[in-house]
Formats: sequence, structure tokens, C-alpha cells
Amino acid sequence: MKLILFAGLAAAALWGQSSRPAEPLTRWRYFREIALPQNAAGLRELLLDREALEGAREDLADLRLYDAARREIPYAARVLRDVNIQEAQDCREFNRSVDGMTASMTCDAGEAEREHNEIEVASTGINFRRMVEIQGGNDGTQWTTLASQAALFRFSSNGQTVEQAWLPYPVSRFRYVRVMVHADPQTDRAAPEITGLRVRRAVRVRGEAFPYPATMETREADKVNGRAASIWRMELGGEVPVDRLTVTAGLAPFARPFEVRFRDEAGVAERVASGELRMTPERREPEIRIDFAEHRGRRLELAIIDDRNEPLDVTKVVASGAARQVLFELGADARGPLRMYYGNPLAAAPHYDVAARLPAGTTVKGPRLALGGQTTNPDFEPEPMPFSERTPWLVYVILTIGCAALAGILVNLARAARRLETAV
Repeated sequence: MKLILFAGLAAAALWGQSSRPAEPLTRWRYFREIALPQNAAGLRELLLDREALEGAREDLADLRLYDAARREIPYAARVLRDVNIQEAQDCREFNRSVDGMTASMTCDAGEAEREHNEIEVASTGINFRRMVEIQGGNDGTQWTTLASQAALFRFSSNGQTVEQAWLPYPVSRFRYVRVMVHADPQTDRAAPEITGLRVRRAVRVRGEAFPYPATMETREADKVNGRAASIWRMELGGEVPVDRLTVTAGLAPFARPFEVRFRDEAGVAERVASGELRMTPERREPEIRIDFAEHRGRRLELAIIDDRNEPLDVTKVVASGAARQVLFELGADARGPLRMYYGNPLAAAPHYDVAARLPAGTTVKGPRLALGGQTTNPDFEPEPMPFSERTPWLVYVILTIGCAALAGILVNLARAARRLETAV
């Protein structure tokens, strides 16, 4: 009996350790093949195009990657916008000192060679502008100047405060960072008091715009708010995320109000941007960029108010949005071509660990992989319709039966009431 019990427990343990079964792909409408170069192992990336963005879910949670051996490949989906990243680090403070009208403090950023390029200097007082010198070192005795004449300030007026406490310096790996804060000769009567230091690594990650070729109609004369205007309508060929228009309208000086509007399938317009297009005599670039909050759509229009001026010679309008990147890692045994499946609105988000392991701004060596043409999944089976939609007649049958039952109850109640009256 004990032997049988042990065997059962062992089988259960092996079952729990077995690999996760492959996900059935019959609910994914499309797939794209991705050719792999020789020696494809390592970090790889691709950008989603117009077809993929229109066919996939907006949050990209229905993307699935498989190699030719039907092995699932974890990925991280990124939106390549400009972002600022700050990574705070522990910093142990020590060696406070005062020399005349200058206060200094040193902090220990730790033994690990972590990069840092900003320090927060917390100090007491209000309405001051103090000069700060920042130094770095590895042994606490020899110092390298990282920044001099950095401005630390705090001003308050009418209940509002403006201050600069984070001070930048070149990227450093020094273990120790020392700051020397000089008193403001206009307001300070003694050396400033430093109350704390913190270091961090601040990085600005540049985004990438993905252009969507548009079919632009000829200019149409119309009125906007009662003023003569020119309208250019564009069809993007799919519902895609757009946050920028680049307009080419020559180098002749002008200043014209404008509006950017999206139109839905019913023709209802939504304004997403307005302002003034301006071309100055000093400008040498005929392209003017219009930025706005990201909006998904397939039809947009640019309205330029002309008033009594001649219409602008708009020769080109390019719509673009933040690129959608798919980042993944291939092993040496990965077999191509890969397949990327999408088009399942009910798919559960995969939440791969690789998304946490690859920080924002991760760069990829080697060429970017390209998507093949969109193919309808031959195994696709649409989600079955709800029972009520498959049998709409059943609703009427149930309602009829319910009405008949209710009528029978009412008739019985009426008869019982009559009998009661007769008895009385």
C-alpha cells in the first residue's frame, strides 16, 4: 500500500513539473511568417505594421510567437514613445562637515558598480539660490569633479513653490559622491544645512515614429466656424494609432489656424488638435509637425483656415504614430520561420517574464526582422455565438409560455375570488 501511495505521489509531482501544454490556435484569425537570418540566436525585434495593428487587439495581448517546431517564444510588447526613466538607488549618508559658509556631505552609493547621473540635495530654507559642487570617488580620499556651479534653488510666492533639488552630472560609476553647498550671499547668514542626499540614474529613451501611408483627397473648399477654409481628407487604410501629422506646404511665409479631426464610421468628427501653422522667412524646412494625443482611427482630415488668403499649396501630409515593437530572445536551437498569430479578441494576456527582464530602452544588435504577408489561419474557428443568438426564436417561445402561465394564474385568482363572494 505504501509503495502504491509513493508511486502516486511521484506521478503527481512529475505531472506538476511537466511543461505547459501548447495553446490551441483555432481562435486566432491571422498569422504572419517571419524569416530568420543565419545565426539568429540572441535578442531580436520587429515592428508591427498597419495590418497587424488593425487585426490585433489594441493592447497587443493576443500576440503569440512560435518557431517552426511549434515552441512558444515569450516576448515583450513595447510602445516606442519618448520616455524619461529614473532609477533611484540607496545612498548611505556620512561625513557631514561645515567650512565657513560651505556645507558638505558624502554618500555611499554601494559597492556594486551601478551607474548614476543625478543627485538630490535636500536642504533647509526658502527663497535661495545656492551654488553646488559635486565630486565622485572610489576611496573617499581622491575626488573627481563631476559638476561645478550647479544651481540649487527654492522660491515661494502666493502659496506656490518652485525648486530644483535634483542636480545632473555625467554618467558615473563612483561609489562615493560628495556635494559642497555654498551659501547664498543674498539670503543666507550661515552655512546651509544639508538634510539628505539621494542618487539615481536618469535616462531619456528616444521613441520611434512609424509612418502610415495615407490616401489624400484633393483640397475641398469649406467653412470652419464661419471662416473660409481648405479641407484635406485622408484615408489611412486601417484603424491605427496616430499622434502626429507632418505637413509639407512650401516655404512661403504664412500663419494659418488649423484643426485636425478624426471621423468615425458614422461620419461623426472628433477634433484632436488645433493651433496655428506658421512658416517664417528664416525657416529652411518645408515640413511642419503637428503633435497631439494618440488617437486610433482610419479617416482623418486637416482643416486650414484661409480667410481672404490664397489656399496653401499642401503637397504632402504624412500620418505617424509611436511604433509598436515586439522584443524577444531566440535560443541557438530556434528554427525558422517564426509565426506570429493575432486576431483573438478574447485571448488572455500572456504576461511573460521577459517583459520584466528587459528594461525599457533595451537595444538590439543586428537587423530588424520583417513580417511576411498576412495569412488567414486555416484552422480558425470563430467563437460560438451565445445560445440566445443561435436560437432567437426560443426567447419568444419562453415569453409566450410565461405570458400563458401568468394568464392562467390570473384566471385562477379571479375564479377563487368569485367563489369567495358567492360563499359570503
